[in-house]
Parts: sequence; structure tokens; C-alpha cells
Amino acid sequence: MASELQKPDGLTVLAESDVASRIWPLEVRKLPGVGPVTDRRLRELGVATIGELAARPLAELVAAFGPSHGSGLHEAAHGRDEREVVTEREPKSRSRETTFSADTSDWQAIARTIAALAREVAEDLREERVRGRTIGLKLRFADFETVTRDRTLAEATDQSELIRRTAFECLSRVKLSRSVRLVGVRVGNLEKNA
Repeated sequence: MASELQKPDGLTVLAESDVASRIWPLEVRKLPGVGPVTDRRLRELGVATIGELAARPLAELVAAFGPSHGSGLHEAAHGRDEREVVTEREPKSRSRETTFSADTSDWQAIARTIAALAREVAEDLREERVRGRTIGLKLRFADFETVTRDRTLAEATDQSELIRRTAFECLSRVKLSRSVRLVGVRVGNLEKNA
């Protein structure tokens, strides 16, 4: 939830007795479901911390935010969430990228790097027995501006040659007038191989 929780490996286990001392002092914005709009509305009601939110009656929150969101805020402020804990998710894409040791305008070196990255991504896809339909290219220039270009194919692929060709097609849609610091190739919209 926050660095204040000193979480190892992205996971902190709290008992119900920890909520008041560890959760309530945090800003209300730390709660899932509290974005900028809800945060602003809560602050207008004088609520800045999760503890202040927990102290508000359920009826007041329902009146201010509606039955679903108001109840959800009330439950979250009290540390209650009945959803199943999901610790792993299937990645939606695979990518490889390289940062050059020095910014370069050597377009042949950039092209060779893109081709190598396409091969590596294809190998990753085949190893994991997945294919992807969206091929993407990422370029970061010397001034740190980053651009991406994507193309979605009619059918999913794990073939390095098709990934390479599509990455170069994406490259043709980028104005190459500055030195390049980083290049990357990504394959998204993944599906399992039959």
C-alpha cells in the first residue's frame, strides 16, 4: 500500500488489530478506489486520512458517494475487503530493450539492435508458448523524449522475422533526427499457443 508499511517483496500482511495504528494515519489517497476526484470530494468533507474516513458514518458516505462507492470506501477504511488475493498475473506483453553505452546516430547499429531484440522477444514467446498480435517499437532519444509506435497484426505470431519486419515498419513512422539512447521491441495482445 505504501512505503510506510516497509513491505518486503511487495507484500505486507496486517492483522485487524493493525488497521488503526498502521493504516488510519495514512492519507486517504492511499486507498484503492480513491483517485483525484474522490480525494478532492473527501477533503471538501474534511477527510484527509484513512482514520478520518473510518470515523465517518456509513450513511454519510453513501449519501455523498452513492451506495456502491460509499460502502466500498467505508469497508476499505476499516481494512475489510472480501475479494480474493491475487499475487500473480499473466503478463500481457513481452519486451526486450537495450540502452546504448553512448547516444548514437549510427542507424545501422540501431537497426542491428532492433533485429537482435526482435529475435530475443520471439525466443521468449516460443519458450513461454505464447504468441502476440501487437508489435511495438520504443525509442528514447538523447534528450530523454520517448516515443512508441505499434502495429496490430491480423494473426498472433512468435516468429522473429515477422516481429522484426513489423518493428522496422514502426520505425519508419518515427522522425529520426536525433541521437538515440535506448531501443526496445515489445509484443503484446498475447495468447497461448494451441
